[in-house]
Amino acid sequence: MRITIEHGINGAKEASSRGDAIAVIDVLRASTTYSAMLTSGAERIIPYPSKEKLEEEAGLYPGAIKSGERECKKILGFDMGSSPSKIIKLELFRKIVLSSTTNGSKVANASKGSPLLIMSGFCNISRSCRMLLDSGMDVTLVCCGRKGLPVPEDSICAVEMSSILSGSNIPNFSHDELISICKRSKSYETLRNAELEEDFEICLMRDVFDAVPIFDGVGFRNNLDENSEVLG
Repeated sequence: MRITIEHGINGAKEASSRGDAIAVIDVLRASTTYSAMLTSGAERIIPYPSKEKLEEEAGLYPGAIKSGERECKKILGFDMGSSPSKIIKLELFRKIVLSSTTNGSKVANASKGSPLLIMSGFCNISRSCRMLLDSGMDVTLVCCGRKGLPVPEDSICAVEMSSILSGSNIPNFSHDELISICKRSKSYETLRNAELEEDFEICLMRDVFDAVPIFDGVGFRNNLDENSEVLG
Protein backbone atom coordinates (compact mmCIF):
# COMPACT_ATOMS: atom_id res chain seq x y z
CA MET A 1 0.00 0.00 0.00
CA ARG A 2 1.30 3.43 -0.99
CA ILE A 3 0.27 6.21 1.40
CA THR A 4 0.36 9.81 0.17
CA ILE A 5 -0.54 13.03 1.96
CA GLU A 6 -1.92 15.82 -0.21
CA HIS A 7 -3.44 19.21 0.48
CA GLY A 8 -6.50 21.05 -0.76
CA ILE A 9 -8.50 20.86 -3.97
CA ASN A 10 -5.49 20.34 -6.23
CA GLY A 11 -4.27 17.49 -4.03
CA ALA A 12 -7.72 15.89 -4.20
CA LYS A 13 -7.74 16.10 -7.99
CA GLU A 14 -4.27 14.55 -8.17
CA ALA A 15 -5.34 11.67 -5.93
CA SER A 16 -8.48 11.09 -7.98
CA SER A 17 -6.47 10.99 -11.20
CA ARG A 18 -4.30 8.24 -9.69
CA GLY A 19 -7.36 6.21 -8.71
CA ASP A 20 -6.41 6.22 -5.03
CA ALA A 21 -8.75 5.64 -2.13
CA ILE A 22 -9.19 9.08 -0.58
CA ALA A 23 -9.79 10.15 3.00
CA VAL A 24 -10.77 13.82 3.10
CA ILE A 25 -9.57 15.28 6.41
CA ASP A 26 -11.28 18.41 7.71
CA VAL A 27 -10.98 18.05 11.47
CA LEU A 28 -12.48 21.51 12.19
CA ARG A 29 -15.13 20.76 11.16
CA ALA A 30 -16.68 19.07 8.09
CA SER A 31 -15.35 15.55 8.77
CA THR A 32 -16.65 15.72 12.34
CA THR A 33 -19.89 17.42 11.31
CA TYR A 34 -20.72 14.80 8.66
CA SER A 35 -20.03 12.01 11.15
CA ALA A 36 -22.31 13.74 13.68
CA MET A 37 -25.08 14.10 11.08
CA LEU A 38 -24.97 10.41 10.23
CA THR A 39 -24.82 9.46 13.90
CA SER A 40 -27.98 11.56 14.37
CA GLY A 41 -29.70 9.49 11.68
CA ALA A 42 -29.21 11.42 8.43
CA GLU A 43 -29.69 9.21 5.39
CA ARG A 44 -27.31 11.03 3.08
CA ILE A 45 -25.19 14.19 3.00
CA ILE A 46 -24.69 15.77 -0.40
CA PRO A 47 -21.68 18.11 -0.50
CA TYR A 48 -21.63 21.13 -2.78
CA PRO A 49 -18.70 23.19 -4.05
CA SER A 50 -20.59 26.43 -3.44
CA LYS A 51 -23.66 27.90 -1.74
CA GLU A 52 -24.98 28.91 -5.15
CA LYS A 53 -24.78 25.37 -6.54
CA LEU A 54 -26.57 24.02 -3.48
CA GLU A 55 -29.42 26.49 -3.83
CA GLU A 56 -29.65 25.77 -7.56
CA GLU A 57 -30.19 22.06 -6.91
CA ALA A 58 -32.17 22.23 -3.66
CA GLY A 59 -35.42 21.77 -5.59
CA LEU A 60 -34.28 18.29 -6.63
CA TYR A 61 -34.53 17.18 -2.99
CA PRO A 62 -37.90 18.17 -1.52
CA GLY A 63 -37.78 18.26 2.26
CA ALA A 64 -33.98 18.23 2.38
CA ILE A 65 -32.15 20.17 5.09
CA LYS A 66 -29.83 22.95 3.95
CA SER A 67 -26.69 23.02 6.09
CA GLY A 68 -23.92 25.52 5.59
CA GLU A 69 -21.40 27.84 7.18
CA ARG A 70 -18.96 30.58 6.39
CA GLU A 71 -16.40 31.53 9.03
CA CYS A 72 -18.20 29.00 11.30
CA LYS A 73 -21.46 30.96 11.15
CA LYS A 74 -24.69 29.57 9.66
CA ILE A 75 -25.41 30.76 6.13
CA LEU A 76 -28.35 33.15 6.16
CA GLY A 77 -31.55 31.37 5.17
CA PHE A 78 -30.17 27.85 5.72
CA ASP A 79 -31.78 25.42 8.16
CA MET A 80 -28.65 24.81 10.21
CA GLY A 81 -24.96 25.50 10.36
CA SER A 82 -22.13 23.01 10.62
CA SER A 83 -21.68 22.63 14.38
CA PRO A 84 -21.19 19.00 15.48
CA SER A 85 -21.91 19.85 19.12
CA LYS A 86 -25.35 21.12 18.09
CA ILE A 87 -26.06 18.59 15.33
CA ILE A 88 -25.43 15.55 17.53
CA LYS A 89 -28.42 16.66 19.65
CA LEU A 90 -30.79 16.72 16.66
CA GLU A 91 -33.04 14.01 15.23
CA LEU A 92 -32.15 13.69 11.54
CA PHE A 93 -33.60 10.24 10.87
CA ARG A 94 -33.93 9.60 7.12
CA LYS A 95 -33.18 13.23 6.30
CA ILE A 96 -31.23 14.30 3.24
CA VAL A 97 -28.73 17.04 4.11
CA LEU A 98 -27.38 19.43 1.49
CA SER A 99 -24.05 20.78 2.68
CA SER A 100 -21.89 23.76 1.78
CA THR A 101 -18.88 24.46 3.99
CA THR A 102 -15.91 26.77 3.72
CA ASN A 103 -13.42 23.98 2.98
CA GLY A 104 -14.58 20.38 3.41
CA SER A 105 -17.48 20.23 0.96
CA LYS A 106 -15.29 21.79 -1.74
CA VAL A 107 -12.49 19.25 -1.30
CA ALA A 108 -15.01 16.41 -1.13
CA ASN A 109 -16.37 17.49 -4.52
CA ALA A 110 -12.88 17.54 -5.99
CA SER A 111 -12.41 13.96 -4.73
CA LYS A 112 -15.50 12.43 -6.34
CA GLY A 113 -13.47 10.59 -8.97
CA SER A 114 -12.02 8.28 -6.33
CA PRO A 115 -13.25 4.66 -6.26
CA LEU A 116 -13.37 4.91 -2.44
CA LEU A 117 -14.00 8.26 -0.79
CA ILE A 118 -14.50 8.79 2.94
CA MET A 119 -14.48 11.71 5.37
CA SER A 120 -12.05 11.23 8.23
CA GLY A 121 -10.87 13.00 11.34
CA PHE A 122 -9.85 12.24 14.89
CA CYS A 123 -13.56 11.59 15.54
CA ASN A 124 -13.49 8.32 13.54
CA ILE A 125 -9.78 7.73 13.01
CA SER A 126 -9.61 4.02 13.87
CA ARG A 127 -12.58 2.96 11.74
CA SER A 128 -11.39 5.14 8.86
CA CYS A 129 -7.99 3.46 8.85
CA ARG A 130 -9.56 0.00 9.06
CA MET A 131 -11.70 0.76 5.99
CA LEU A 132 -8.69 2.00 4.04
CA LEU A 133 -6.62 -1.03 5.02
CA ASP A 134 -9.45 -3.40 4.11
CA SER A 135 -9.73 -1.80 0.67
CA GLY A 136 -6.25 -3.00 -0.30
CA MET A 137 -5.88 0.17 -2.38
CA ASP A 138 -3.24 2.86 -2.51
CA VAL A 139 -4.36 5.68 -0.23
CA THR A 140 -4.23 9.45 -0.31
CA LEU A 141 -5.00 11.46 2.80
CA VAL A 142 -6.18 14.89 1.67
CA CYS A 143 -5.86 17.68 4.22
CA CYS A 144 -8.48 20.37 3.54
CA GLY A 145 -6.72 23.19 5.34
CA ARG A 146 -8.30 26.61 5.63
CA LYS A 147 -8.80 28.82 2.60
CA GLY A 148 -6.01 27.05 0.74
CA LEU A 149 -3.49 27.10 3.59
CA PRO A 150 -2.45 24.11 5.76
CA VAL A 151 -3.69 23.92 9.34
CA PRO A 152 -2.08 21.87 12.13
CA GLU A 153 -5.16 19.81 13.06
CA ASP A 154 -5.52 18.32 9.55
CA SER A 155 -1.80 17.73 9.09
CA ILE A 156 -1.42 16.02 12.47
CA CYS A 157 -4.45 13.82 11.78
CA ALA A 158 -3.03 12.82 8.38
CA VAL A 159 0.35 11.91 9.89
CA GLU A 160 -1.35 9.90 12.65
CA MET A 161 -3.52 8.07 10.09
CA SER A 162 -0.43 7.34 8.01
CA SER A 163 1.26 5.86 11.08
CA ILE A 164 -1.74 3.64 11.82
CA LEU A 165 -1.92 2.49 8.21
CA SER A 166 1.77 1.64 8.44
CA GLY A 167 1.23 -0.52 11.53
CA SER A 168 1.69 1.81 14.50
CA ASN A 169 -1.04 2.11 17.13
CA ILE A 170 0.72 4.75 19.23
CA PRO A 171 -0.70 8.30 18.81
CA ASN A 172 1.85 10.91 17.80
CA PHE A 173 0.55 13.26 20.49
CA SER A 174 -1.42 12.86 23.70
CA HIS A 175 -4.86 14.45 23.81
CA ASP A 176 -3.57 17.36 25.91
CA GLU A 177 -0.67 17.93 23.50
CA LEU A 178 -3.07 17.83 20.58
CA ILE A 179 -5.30 20.48 22.15
CA SER A 180 -2.32 22.70 22.94
CA ILE A 181 -0.96 22.54 19.38
CA CYS A 182 -4.32 22.98 17.66
CA LYS A 183 -5.19 26.02 19.76
CA ARG A 184 -2.56 27.79 17.65
CA SER A 185 -4.62 27.13 14.53
CA LYS A 186 -6.53 29.86 12.71
CA SER A 187 -9.43 27.42 12.68
CA TYR A 188 -9.56 27.46 16.49
CA GLU A 189 -9.46 31.24 16.51
CA THR A 190 -12.48 31.33 14.18
CA LEU A 191 -14.38 28.83 16.35
CA ARG A 192 -13.58 30.81 19.49
CA ASN A 193 -14.77 34.04 17.90
CA ALA A 194 -18.02 32.28 16.95
CA GLU A 195 -18.38 31.00 20.56
CA LEU A 196 -18.17 27.38 19.39
CA GLU A 197 -15.34 26.06 21.55
CA GLU A 198 -17.47 23.01 22.37
CA ASP A 199 -17.01 22.01 18.72
CA PHE A 200 -13.25 22.22 19.16
CA GLU A 201 -13.39 19.72 22.03
CA ILE A 202 -15.53 17.22 20.10
CA CYS A 203 -13.46 17.50 16.92
CA LEU A 204 -10.25 16.57 18.75
CA MET A 205 -11.67 13.53 20.55
CA ARG A 206 -10.38 10.29 19.05
CA ASP A 207 -13.04 7.78 17.96
CA VAL A 208 -15.98 9.65 19.46
CA PHE A 209 -18.19 8.49 16.54
CA ASP A 210 -18.59 5.07 14.93
CA ALA A 211 -19.85 6.54 11.66
CA VAL A 212 -17.46 6.98 8.74
CA PRO A 213 -19.08 9.02 5.94
CA ILE A 214 -18.59 7.07 2.70
CA PHE A 215 -19.44 8.41 -0.76
CA ASP A 216 -21.95 6.34 -2.72
CA GLY A 217 -21.86 8.24 -6.01
CA VAL A 218 -24.38 10.88 -4.89
CA GLY A 219 -23.53 11.73 -1.31
CA PHE A 220 -22.06 10.48 1.93
CA ARG A 221 -23.81 7.71 3.83
CA ASN A 222 -23.04 5.89 7.05
CA ASN A 223 -20.54 3.06 6.58
CA LEU A 224 -22.53 1.12 9.19
CA ASP A 225 -25.69 1.20 7.04
CA GLU A 226 -26.10 -2.33 5.65
CA ASN A 227 -28.04 -0.92 2.69
CA SER A 228 -25.31 1.52 1.73
CA GLU A 229 -23.60 0.74 -1.53
CA VAL A 230 -20.37 2.27 -2.81
CA LEU A 231 -20.72 3.08 -6.48
CA GLY A 232 -17.11 4.15 -7.13
